[in-house]
Amino acid sequence: ALGQVTAAFVRQRLGGRPRLATTHSPAAEMPEFERILVIAPSWVGDVVMATPAVRALRRRFPSAHIAVLARPTGADVLEHNPHIDRIITADKKGVGPETRSTGELVRLLRAEKFELAVILPNSLRAALLAWRARANRRVGYAVQWRSPLLTDRVPPPREHGKIVPVNMVDRYLALCEKIGCTELTKDEEIFASDEDTAKANEVLSSLGVGGDDMLAVLIPGASYGPSKLWGAAKFAAVADRLAERH
Repeated sequence: ALGQVTAAFVRQRLGGRPRLATTHSPAAEMPEFERILVIAPSWVGDVVMATPAVRALRRRFPSAHIAVLARPTGADVLEHNPHIDRIITADKKGVGPETRSTGELVRLLRAEKFELAVILPNSLRAALLAWRARANRRVGYAVQWRSPLLTDRVPPPREHGKIVPVNMVDRYLALCEKIGCTELTKDEEIFASDEDTAKANEVLSSLGVGGDDMLAVLIPGASYGPSKLWGAAKFAAVADRLAERH
């Protein structure tokens, strides 16, 4: 039912907006896009795992203007990334430094005249936002009843008819491959400013950690309750094993 409602909404609202299209054949038909929007995932860890996809887009479209739409915490992770020309920051209600509502965010995105939107999240909202932004090509996974909003649909991996979990780096890179990216290296990247690096070195030095010392960081916390938490005893076991081996 939700899919029918979405399709009906799109048909009613088409007007002068980008027309819905069938799935395009891949790389050979992809133009040299000059303005690209990447809609980043919500969670910090997923944003980090999206950095190989951003790098792949930059390598495929070296002269393009690449903008990333991200939540505030994700925007912090992407700051200083040399593959990104602009970071547009907004929360799920469209509120950010440049906008005060979803409507204002849509108007901002339209003004950017993006030719391609790469939609990393699986949500219907993300696909609808790319469509409302009037991006000419919109690539994403065909899930959550959102296929009518996409021009380039990627089927999710399935086994026996059921969607199966895949490493998020691979999942995001598959979208890039759909639009002709071939340099699909998987190294994740976070770039720090010189000031941040100096502060980190100062803190480590105060803790007796030298520049040549091996450093392991354990982060046992997580949002949204115990479902995302690894047991404290397991963290302790990993710490003990690291201490024994190194």
